Amino acid sequence: MPGIVVDAPRAGVLRIAIDRPRQANALDDHAVEAIHNVLSAADDDPECRVIVLYSANAYFCSGFDMTGYDGDPESRGGAASVVTQMDRLADLPLRMRTARQVVIAAVRGPAIGGGFALALGADVVIAGTSATFTLPQTHIGVLAAEMGISYLLPRIVGLNRAAQMMLFGTRLNAQGAVAAGLVCKVRPDDEVDEAALEMATELANRSAKALAGTKRMLLAGIQSGHFEQTIRAETQSQVLSNYWPEPRAAIASFRARGD
Repeated sequence: MPGIVVDAPRAGVLRIAIDRPRQANALDDHAVEAIHNVLSAADDDPECRVIVLYSANAYFCSGFDMTGYDGDPESRGGAASVVTQMDRLADLPLRMRTARQVVIAAVRGPAIGGGFALALGADVVIAGTSATFTLPQTHIGVLAAEMGISYLLPRIVGLNRAAQMMLFGTRLNAQGAVAAGLVCKVRPDDEVDEAALEMATELANRSAKALAGTKRMLLAGIQSGHFEQTIRAETQSQVLSNYWPEPRAAIASFRARGD
């Protein structure tokens, strides 16, 4: 599938590897649809109990692929079109959290912006020593609130730390992520994928109904607000912020440095 590699290495375990190294594993529309399709197919497989999301290279995910985008929503059909596009991306963490399977994220390398949101969408996160977690959006003049970040991050790390990360773009390394409660354990980079697979295998040998029911209650326990409504509000605000002059200037500057 475009941008991802899928396999089922052990009974009850499905793995999705993001594989777009030239784009720092940023997801384009095709890769987003491919992940949605895999998650939908897993719904129809009663034997699938655990899904592992990881990367096939040195990056975890740097969010959405902005190649060819100049910061002006009108270049992509206007605000309504960009909202539709971003909603599809934003639905991934929601889809992961509401899936009946346990979702484990194995993060190696940078998880940036929307890539960070993907990690937040997992039920369990394990990190390699090279993992970093960053929300740099305010540096280019857009909201650091997308894909459910403003809903999940404060609930995981607390409001003050979430504010620091979202407003200042404070980067957490792997050990800092453990201390913040984002990550359950850290392993050397060359061991993290296997460690995630071992965790998945342990869970896959347990009752599917017990896993799905426990996961459902975990989500219910944190839903003092409405996750999906938060995502929709974030997406609309994020697209509107693209009409501000700062993001366009930042993108133009970035491209100039790249040339």
